[in-house]
Amino acid sequence: MPEHSHETSVSIMSMPSAQLVRILQYSPIVLGAYVCVMTLLGLGQVGLFDPWETHYAEVARQMVVRGDYIYPFWKSAYFFSKPILLFWLELPGAMCIESVSTTTSVPLACTFLIRLPVALVSLLCLLGIFRLTQKWFGRATALMACFIIASSPYWLFLSKQAITDMLFVGPTGLASLMVMDALFNQKTASPLPAWLQVLCGGGILVQILLMICGGAFLNDVILWYSEDATRYGIAGVTGIIFILCWLKVSKWMVDPALHGAAFLFAFSTLGKGPHGVVFAGLVVLLTLCHMRDFRFLRRRAVWTAAGLYVCLIAPWFLTMAVFDGHNHEYRTWIQRYLMHDLLGRVGGVHGDRGGFEYYLKALGFGVFPWLPLHIWALCRTKLPRLSGEKHHDASSINSTNTRVYIWFWLVTLFIFFTYTTTKFHHYIAPIVVPASLLTAIQLKELLKRKTAIELTAILLITLFWGIILRELVFAPWEWMDLFTYHYKNYKPDYYFPKPGAFKLIMSICGLSSLFIGLIFYLASDKPDWIHGGHLIRRFVLKYSPTFLPQHALVFLFGLSATVFSIYGHTFYYVKAGAHWTQRDILEQYVQARQSDKDRLIAFQMDWKGETFDSRNQDIQVRKKRATLLKAIEQSHSAYILVQRDRYDKLANILKPVYANHFQKMPQQNTKWVLVRVDVQGRQKSLSNAVLRSAKKDI
Repeated sequence: MPEHSHETSVSIMSMPSAQLVRILQYSPIVLGAYVCVMTLLGLGQVGLFDPWETHYAEVARQMVVRGDYIYPFWKSAYFFSKPILLFWLELPGAMCIESVSTTTSVPLACTFLIRLPVALVSLLCLLGIFRLTQKWFGRATALMACFIIASSPYWLFLSKQAITDMLFVGPTGLASLMVMDALFNQKTASPLPAWLQVLCGGGILVQILLMICGGAFLNDVILWYSEDATRYGIAGVTGIIFILCWLKVSKWMVDPALHGAAFLFAFSTLGKGPHGVVFAGLVVLLTLCHMRDFRFLRRRAVWTAAGLYVCLIAPWFLTMAVFDGHNHEYRTWIQRYLMHDLLGRVGGVHGDRGGFEYYLKALGFGVFPWLPLHIWALCRTKLPRLSGEKHHDASSINSTNTRVYIWFWLVTLFIFFTYTTTKFHHYIAPIVVPASLLTAIQLKELLKRKTAIELTAILLITLFWGIILRELVFAPWEWMDLFTYHYKNYKPDYYFPKPGAFKLIMSICGLSSLFIGLIFYLASDKPDWIHGGHLIRRFVLKYSPTFLPQHALVFLFGLSATVFSIYGHTFYYVKAGAHWTQRDILEQYVQARQSDKDRLIAFQMDWKGETFDSRNQDIQVRKKRATLLKAIEQSHSAYILVQRDRYDKLANILKPVYANHFQKMPQQNTKWVLVRVDVQGRQKSLSNAVLRSAKKDI
């Protein structure tokens, strides 16, 4: 049974019961409004800027252009590095782009539509996490857990980017909680609600019909009049058979939590990969071993849910497995996605390398300011072994074992991602959900204590918080590294716009939070050696007679998280995005382009944005001088996009040939430079020079 908390009878901070009830009643509404505004605000304010954002958006646009919604395509070859779901979700934004004239840049409204599905997935998953956490641990814990999750930079920034990571982090976090609900809930015999049956059955049916109507495995197969008639006939017969079978099979399925989890795991598998279901299975096994009770595995619902998961992912995965197309490396889907991107990253392909310290540093910035409290909660959680056969209090058993499950969940994720050779800053982001849950549980218990927390614990936690804040003040680009792929080739003074302003703002935010938290701490600890301390105590204790140091600690971290999340959403995200995006600069090319002979050349770069923002009109030139000059000569006017620190190298190549016929375009930013080369002007100058020479000879 869930661990009901009876907040109405427990005064967390010695408030009157009626006042506490009102706060708990309206807090979800306030938190929900805050999270919605912070997530949706600014989605279309800046163009797509991460190279994977633009890469995936261009793949979705190619689906619309080519009319192929099964096999992802990039530039001139198939794209096999990621599953299909994100591209399907981005189709409304891609259709928006294709509905706009090619003489205009990608509208920000289309950018909003491209990012919106990921933001909605984030919000819906957070709502589900709140509901389940409230069921098991009470409303106060649910509010704290969701606030910690939503204010963590990992969750905050991934919710606002059109990349695959939130499609993995959010659904697997919620699905793992649903597995916990099924594992410890004794009432599991209820049938699936109608909406879940329709959702799961519809998800399978739509995929089956799409694969039959567009799959390459039926190319040149004619059973009736034509290939199209054959496809539609097979699709119709298969659809009818599936519907009849599903109406029968769905009646056998019980336990909505497990089957809902299966749907979410399938969702994340089609979005990123099958890692989530593997992690959840391992956590369940560890928990069952700790409990020494394996009856859960004998439930019929476990195996029907596993079958549902397979059925949801099978149509597209099997279609790709038999596809003989190749990507630009001449690899099949199995060779690229399964062997390289999925399994190869465990042993090491690209990316960073490092030990356990790599993700400790990344977590310091990715869950700021919560990491000190996460570590404290992890260490404070006890793991006693309890089983239903040896204990009569089922509520106590579940209360303890849910904590054990979450503890194993957190530790398993950290060990796995630390063990894998391939590392990126954001890979550890799934740890945000279990860490936040564990911290919220421990914070609630701490706030219910009537005795003060040890001063040493407060000092250590606060000092750790201050160390991470100091790193962010002096290296504000560390947040950018969390959610931007290309980050190792740029020096900090060039890499980030106006670092002095960012340092000032972050310092003010941090010191303000610390100062206010210190005031509350002084009021709670009653230090006689602080001059004027009695005035502070009198003011604070008037409204909370039993204020304790732990209340000040929670207040400090909550205030700090609120300030920095608002700062991250409203200032950091917009300024950093404007620094990295190519949209505004390439808008000049799109508007100035007169014909197909006015070419865009990307020199010594592969940021992906140049392909998306130009609608696949770019020419990539890696290193060769001759290749660059040839591409320029084939143009009427050549527009060359180059990284600012590589402009001098480009200028040295152009000067001998186009000495007075190239110039920087007016609108630039701190990262990119767009150069226009007037090829026709040079040709006219050469012609005039030849004529003048001929006249002199005459």
